[in-house]
Amino acid sequence: MKTAEPNDIDVPTLRPDPTLIRRVLLLVGSVALVVRLAYYYELSTKPYFGAPLLDSRWWFDAAQRWAQGSGLGPESLFRPPLYTLFLGVLYKLAGSSALILAPLIQLMLGAAFCVLIAFLGIQCGTFAGGVAAGLLAALYGPLVFYEAEVLNDTVFLFLLTAFLVLFLRSLEATSIRPALYVGLLGGLAAITRPNALLICGPMIVAGVIVLFRRRLNSFPIVWLLAACLPFSILVGMPTLYNVRKGDPALICTQGGINFWIGNNPSANGTNVTLPKLTEQGNEYRDTVEEYAKLGYFVDQYGTQQGLLRFYAGDPAPRPSELSAYWYRKALRYLLEHPWEAARLYARKLIALFNNHEVRNNRDFGFARANESLVLRLLPVNYALVLALAILGLTHAGVRRSPKLRWLLLYMGLAGVSVLMFFVAGRLRLPLLPPLFIFAGLGVEFLGSALANRAWLNVAKSVALVLLVGSLSCYAWPQIDFRWSDDQPLGTGIRATGSPAAEWVLLAIASLENKHPAEAEAYAEKAIAADSNLALAYLVLGNASLARGNLAKAAESYMRAIQVEPAGLRAYNNLAVVCEKLQLFQEAAELYLHVLRANPSDVRASANLAMLLMRNGDRVAARTFAEQALEGAPQDAAARAVIAFFKQGESTASSPDLPKEVSHMLAELAQPIPGRLDLTSTRPLTQVFDRVTSTILTGGAAGPN
Repeated sequence: MKTAEPNDIDVPTLRPDPTLIRRVLLLVGSVALVVRLAYYYELSTKPYFGAPLLDSRWWFDAAQRWAQGSGLGPESLFRPPLYTLFLGVLYKLAGSSALILAPLIQLMLGAAFCVLIAFLGIQCGTFAGGVAAGLLAALYGPLVFYEAEVLNDTVFLFLLTAFLVLFLRSLEATSIRPALYVGLLGGLAAITRPNALLICGPMIVAGVIVLFRRRLNSFPIVWLLAACLPFSILVGMPTLYNVRKGDPALICTQGGINFWIGNNPSANGTNVTLPKLTEQGNEYRDTVEEYAKLGYFVDQYGTQQGLLRFYAGDPAPRPSELSAYWYRKALRYLLEHPWEAARLYARKLIALFNNHEVRNNRDFGFARANESLVLRLLPVNYALVLALAILGLTHAGVRRSPKLRWLLLYMGLAGVSVLMFFVAGRLRLPLLPPLFIFAGLGVEFLGSALANRAWLNVAKSVALVLLVGSLSCYAWPQIDFRWSDDQPLGTGIRATGSPAAEWVLLAIASLENKHPAEAEAYAEKAIAADSNLALAYLVLGNASLARGNLAKAAESYMRAIQVEPAGLRAYNNLAVVCEKLQLFQEAAELYLHVLRANPSDVRASANLAMLLMRNGDRVAARTFAEQALEGAPQDAAARAVIAFFKQGESTASSPDLPKEVSHMLAELAQPIPGRLDLTSTRPLTQVFDRVTSTILTGGAAGPN
């Protein structure tokens, strides 16, 4: 064994006893599993548990459609398919309980990831360093949080780490079997998130170069073929699917629009910021996927004409061509504005190594502070791991350890794959494997210095950890990370979060889970955090309406309109309250206001069709119902109006109709007296005054 330098960790060439390795791996796995099961139990007691939000909603909806036989969509894939298929199989086996089982399975996969980290640390560094790396991963709070989110990050991280483990083993193996596994895991990672192409591809090429330097026989070529065969097959499967859809896209087409989101004049390098889109119907719509097409129309024809063409369904380029369009536009911006590009990438670098977990989907910092005792008790954060990793890196003797050099190459490639787009807490997870390994070596060095009473080394190590940790925790208030001009200056990277928006998300999820009282409480907390957030008032109104408190619902919707007059959902929902208050004329005027602003609004068209059919205006009702069905062919209200128009009240008893449509038909059988005036031009302020006066006179009594 080579003699260690005075201040370095000696990386041994002898392997520890296999029995001892198995025992410590079991220890690491047990600690990780206990922590994760505790968090899962805590989550399961929350009123919002099991309700998918934002990107989780997209994944679950796509999986549900696949499980029900609708395939992966009518066009080429926008997102990679593996996680959709994982959730889809789970949905086939467990139905809607898939949303409860998926976090549990992912948390268990997270525990397995910690075991892999410990094993990798032992193989690359030292026994003690590997155990420390595994325990750091087991107690790392952000990782536990992200594992419980119904997103593809956990599966992606596990596959990448397994790829890294087997890649290093394959370089020392005498058979090609490990190389086959390398290609298999790299391909699976790529069809989970295509960023893996930027990591696994260069790693495989570098591996072949190293093997050629070591061996002059044919083994490197056989190794390359063994790795590339499963990798190419797996990457080729979704690509062939896209070709069959008439669009030769490599895996999926989300890359271009995401590249533009991270590299445009208004980008802050972290948050997804897009122009607000008008909602259609009740079905969740991914604003990123939608903007890939809508933004193209706006660029080509201007805002107003572009919106009209988009909502009219005008033909657009193929998704792969749209992706290429956004790539070119972003690259052109970066090349034409080098100074702004440099500033943007400086912000991304700061975010990449900052302790703050930038929000993307849900906010770890918010959950830790407000929702989870388990997360608050976990002692390991990003700043600590980074600081210990720097310590370990300075004493790891990287020059004497080829495996550690491979970890550095992996970390560089993973960093580039994140910086290319935008930086967020869950998106930088691929950097964790080498960071944990080097952090474990840092723990070992500090522990060895303490054991040997090398106080100077202890002091220098503690100083380095404190310095790096402090820099990582620094908020950089002099740098503008805001995603909206409405935010205050001077908060630095913490501006990437929004506590009010997080409270609203919890309210939405609680309401979906049929917990309106808890949803009301969350919405009120959102308003307390930001009294100018229209969505908070909208969700508060929805929760109050679900509880039967029409007065509070109407007041909340009118407040939402006051804060954001252009927001159409509040008008729609206020019209629903008007119907319940027997203010049918006012409801009709509110629906018409929405349709004048957005003729394609499904909800307003369908609700107005219901109202007109009950009022006896069958022709107008049919017109608005057909208009609604153009945007949402399965809309229950619109389908009920068409069925009622064709067959009358007898249709309600048909056993072939969905339950929701039958319920709507029963409502259509209840006529509205008088005659609705669709030509009224009175200002909406008079409508609001009428609603308020009705509430004040007791027309909207709520629960005690």
